[in-house]
Amino acid sequence: MIANECALCAAPNGLHYGAAFNYIVTAIAKNANNPNEWALFDLSFDPAGYLDANDDDLRAAIDGQTKVVRRVSINAQPGLLPIGFAPETSLS
Repeated sequence: MIANECALCAAPNGLHYGAAFNYIVTAIAKNANNPNEWALFDLSFDPAGYLDANDDDLRAAIDGQTKVVRRVSINAQPGLLPIGFAPETSLS
């Protein structure tokens, strides 16, 4: 599922700082050393600005305070679901 389509990434226990929150994401790549860990692009950001990004910009997208690229384990929380499970409020 994850490699071929957008997905819903639910925050652990459905909460993010005490509030219900979901991320609409798409897969970038799996970790070469751990096939259960994937890098997912948060589609609340415009991916066009990252297509020609340099290493420093990509590092900030992954490890910066604003998580444009999220690392998730597909066999642990947060849960990953097909986009069809996203609440309407997550899609706007």
